[in-house]
Amino acid sequence: MELDYTVTTRRSYGDAVGAVIAATEAHGFRVQFVHDVAATLAEKGFDREPVTIVEICSARYASQVLERDVKIGLMLPCPIMVYEQGGEVSIATMRPSLIAGFFPQADVGAVAAEVESVIVQIIDEAAGDAPLRIAVPTEGEGGADAARSGHFGQAPSYTLIDVTDGAIVATSVLENAPHDHGACGSIVDRLAAAGVGAVIASGMGGGPRAGFAAAGIPVFFDPESSTPRRAVEAYLDGNARSFGDEHQCRGH
Repeated sequence: MELDYTVTTRRSYGDAVGAVIAATEAHGFRVQFVHDVAATLAEKGFDREPVTIVEICSARYASQVLERDVKIGLMLPCPIMVYEQGGEVSIATMRPSLIAGFFPQADVGAVAAEVESVIVQIIDEAAGDAPLRIAVPTEGEGGADAARSGHFGQAPSYTLIDVTDGAIVATSVLENAPHDHGACGSIVDRLAAAGVGAVIASGMGGGPRAGFAAAGIPVFFDPESSTPRRAVEAYLDGNARSFGDEHQCRGH
């Protein structure tokens, strides 16, 4: 068995990093850390082509293997590497199924194979050529340069931005429909039906967060960017932050 699983992609380097983060969240794994290796080396005077390592983990799988042998933690979390070499962008990981060979007494072969299957799916989806559609709550009639709405459910509109090869290629707007306070499920369903693959918000209640999680759509937190265009550009620059419990609006 080969040590690694590697695929090339037509995406730009920055777009590929963002796609890995989005696909990871969509599959229920958590991004632990994003390490821009090339930037770190450049700070020390060593220049090289772009390399970023995205460390990902699933609490459920991690708990299972650590119960078998705590030293398996030496091989966690799972890394996905995005790198550019000779003008070609690749996405790679070390196959988790190899862990079983290092810890034969732990009997983690089945768990490791299941993790590997998910990570391969993450990489394949991230490497795909289909545009990623990102939804951003907006004020008024929306648009790439409209003011962002501070709360997901009460936004008058949702600006949908399509991204390919690290660039914005299309913009559309979905109007919000009147609904009772706390009843945001309909807009979650409408955004999912519209092909949204990620959401960037500065405020959101527990209901829509749960709805997006069930739909496999990751939500990212950005309270700073003033417009959808700037929020998406920040995302493409690798500055995406998962929307955590600490960011959730209470009473929803």
